[in-house]
Amino acid sequence: MKKNENYKQETPLKARCSVCDEKFEGIVQCREHIIENHRAGFDVSGENEHEYRSALTFGDLEWVDENVWVLMREPDFGARWRLLFRSYHLVFPFNLRVKPLGGGRRHTVYVAQCSPLAGDWRHVYVGSTSKELERRYVQHADPESNPIRGTISRGTYLTKNLYSPDPLKGVRWDLQFLIHDHEEQWSFPSREAALDVEAWLHNELESIGYVVGGDKGKQIAIA
Repeated sequence: MKKNENYKQETPLKARCSVCDEKFEGIVQCREHIIENHRAGFDVSGENEHEYRSALTFGDLEWVDENVWVLMREPDFGARWRLLFRSYHLVFPFNLRVKPLGGGRRHTVYVAQCSPLAGDWRHVYVGSTSKELERRYVQHADPESNPIRGTISRGTYLTKNLYSPDPLKGVRWDLQFLIHDHEEQWSFPSREAALDVEAWLHNELESIGYVVGGDKGKQIAIA
């Protein structure tokens, strides 16, 4: 079976903005459209796009998803529009999320801000990890102080293009909303599933004009 083939039946055929009825190829594109074009009620006082995005609350991001419709395959209907926030259990990658049992690893996917390119903040890093998110972010920011298996961690794309050593300033919650759980209650069931989601999100962001660093879901051997 090809990578992601077992998820195709849960991937929306289209997404639609309920505010203006514009249609998109996927949920990431639709979310971005709503954040950029339907800002009523959001804090728009920031001096640049990054400050505006950073000021978005989880309530704001919930409102975004409440205004996303997804066109899903339906055996009895062919296809049907559903509200995204009522259909997470059907829609990739949200439908893969599980609650880890006991002290099991929490496999997750995250997005971090990279240094802007010529003033453009659409420069990010997409990664996956089984570590707590802030710990992994600090490992990117200062790899020499965070050894893995007795060796110095290798520098990553994020290390070389770091926007801020502070995860509170560097993590892009607007781009990873409900893909990473901000309450640390659920995760993806395996490293392989997290890598699939990482590759998917990497490609989705690239498709709408982001410059994206990362391994695109490739497993990296650590000595």
